[in-house]
Amino acid sequence: MFEQLIEQLKRHEGFRAKIYLDTVGKRTIGYGRNIDDVPLSASELRLLGGISPKEIIEKGVSKAQAETLLILEIQRLHAELKKNLSWFPELDEARQAVLINMAFNLGIKGLLGFTNTLRNIELGSYAQAARNMLASKWAGQVKGRAAELAKQMETGQWQ
Repeated sequence: MFEQLIEQLKRHEGFRAKIYLDTVGKRTIGYGRNIDDVPLSASELRLLGGISPKEIIEKGVSKAQAETLLILEIQRLHAELKKNLSWFPELDEARQAVLINMAFNLGIKGLLGFTNTLRNIELGSYAQAARNMLASKWAGQVKGRAAELAKQMETGQWQ
């Protein structure tokens, strides 16, 4: 289910093997994994080959390891959205992916702050939801990503 979303997030986030600070000063690695807000768990470190946090800081991650982290984060966000938005599972895959992509970028709390947008999505008013997305401070920060995701939300078609 997540293949297109994985590729979309890779394109939106880009890859960096070493830890870097994102636009708001959070330590991030791989394909945009914010390790300050979502620290790597023991099970994730085992899935990465049993490496330690110290090794990640010193050596970074490979593309394969970064993709593993990306997939795990998508799964976590999917579960969180199902828990927080009762109507989320009824959306088509392309629209679910928009919300997962936004949550990946903003965090769950940040996404849930889009109350009017989320209300419009719940009501099936996708064009209005897309307009709300484009009118947000977030859209000014991520520009092309917001335009792409708004169109995907409006049409239900992958961009």
